[in-house]
Amino acid sequence: MKPFIRTLLRMSVYQLIYMDRVPDSAVCNEAVKLAVRRRFQGLKGFVNGVLRTVSREKGGLSFDTPSLKYSIPQWMYDMWKDRYGSEKAGVISASFLKESPTWVRCNLARADKAEIVKSLESQA
Repeated sequence: MKPFIRTLLRMSVYQLIYMDRVPDSAVCNEAVKLAVRRRFQGLKGFVNGVLRTVSREKGGLSFDTPSLKYSIPQWMYDMWKDRYGSEKAGVISASFLKESPTWVRCNLARADKAEIVKSLESQA
């Protein structure tokens, strides 16, 4: 699958499932328009079909498998489960969903610390 189409489908499915204020038909229509705009006219039926199916069946979707629950590949979870056991694999997987701090390396040859901090604060 083309990376753009995969990303488009992922974003659209997220909108269908988690964003209540956006009508399902609008999500599907905009995704098809984006596919056509990016010159994937031949895949607009595929995009439309996948999203309409998700829209119809979203009530029956379940995210009970660890790979879906933690957004990691199944093979990775299985590897951790084999090496560390189910409980530790769950802890490792859940750690990927925690917010981690952002670190910034400063090139002090280009600007001093005060300038860099001021620039970063203005961008926030």
